[in-house]
Amino acid sequence: MSKEESTGVGIEDGKAGQEGDASGEVNAVKRKANWSGQWGHGTKLGKTIMQEKREYLDLLGLKLTKTDTIDGYFDTRKQGRVCPNCEKGPNNGLYCYACLVPLKGVCLPQIPKLPLKLWVVRHEKEPRKKSSAVHAEVICGKEYAETVETPLSDDLVFDKETTCVIFPSDTSVPIKDLPNLKSLKSVIVLDATWIKAPTMNRLKQLEGVPRVHLAEYRTLFWRYQNFPDTHLSTIEAMYYFFVEYEKAVHDGVYDGKFDDMLSIFIGQFRKIERFKAAGIERFKTTG
Repeated sequence: MSKEESTGVGIEDGKAGQEGDASGEVNAVKRKANWSGQWGHGTKLGKTIMQEKREYLDLLGLKLTKTDTIDGYFDTRKQGRVCPNCEKGPNNGLYCYACLVPLKGVCLPQIPKLPLKLWVVRHEKEPRKKSSAVHAEVICGKEYAETVETPLSDDLVFDKETTCVIFPSDTSVPIKDLPNLKSLKSVIVLDATWIKAPTMNRLKQLEGVPRVHLAEYRTLFWRYQNFPDTHLSTIEAMYYFFVEYEKAVHDGVYDGKFDDMLSIFIGQFRKIERFKAAGIERFKTTG
């Protein structure tokens, strides 16, 4: 998990890859690209790590919409766009960090409905502008994605029979093996650095709520991080959870309906690619 970006607790080294079915497509991608367990082996072939990640992204075949539009928003972010609610909140050219809504004149992809309520439990010291988790609320709306910050209210109660937490542990199970899979109504993701995440996992409001872990994926996060590349950003963990959930309840079928959850994240990735192509280094990347 990155020290710089608030990232999601979706994969733990050693826990990932224990379920063959859910990870089949991504494993096929890795075999096709001849990847090893870590980014960087391709440097022997003259590839940068960013180039390896681009190949991985292309092979995933995400069905993203408005990619050119999002690129344009990032390239013209200094045009004075404002929030339709507060008109003065800080923003990144696409959405307001305070209100978590698109800015005036910005048309972002929308996912009209999620099969489960998504709860984002954010560490109080994690700034929104460095969190990818906020993308879910911007794209899916507050009806389906809601953020709460620690310390959590004592009045906040999660039903153990209808809720799960994305967090790898000795007792976590693959999503498809969750005993209460058919009765799930909500999922919780912890939005914190990997160092802070274990403490958040011990919140009393989460006691007794089943834990699930994801299959093995490689993060596309572009900043250098001191952790294995199976440590996903928060938005990646959310996305892969819903993909695996959809496959688990629909006999392995997934039609790309949640791919746009990654649209802002991939837009940022594409922006970094353009910077590097132009010889601009804004911060330390993976290469």
